[in-house]
Amino acid sequence: MLLSSLWKVKLTQYHPILTLGRNTVVMKKITFSADENKIELAREVARSEHKTLNDAFRDWLNWYGSRKVSRVEIAALFEKLKYADAGRRFTRDEMNER
Repeated sequence: MLLSSLWKVKLTQYHPILTLGRNTVVMKKITFSADENKIELAREVARSEHKTLNDAFRDWLNWYGSRKVSRVEIAALFEKLKYADAGRRFTRDEMNER
């Protein structure tokens, strides 16, 4: 279950959280609205991973923000799969069969 299906995000204000040497990490505070049962399920999953729900969400946010694929990578994938050939064109009905 993806966290994005659990929460609606409302952005609020910035809060400095951590300073390491000269680097300060600035975190934006957000408020979620979600089904209480889903929040508790997510909290249990995070607890089983020895994390807080905030830590689990930050991990998900890092993953979600980093999954962008470049045009070059897509072009390379198409080139790599160029060998695949079904041998004919499919009709619209055939392509939509489930």
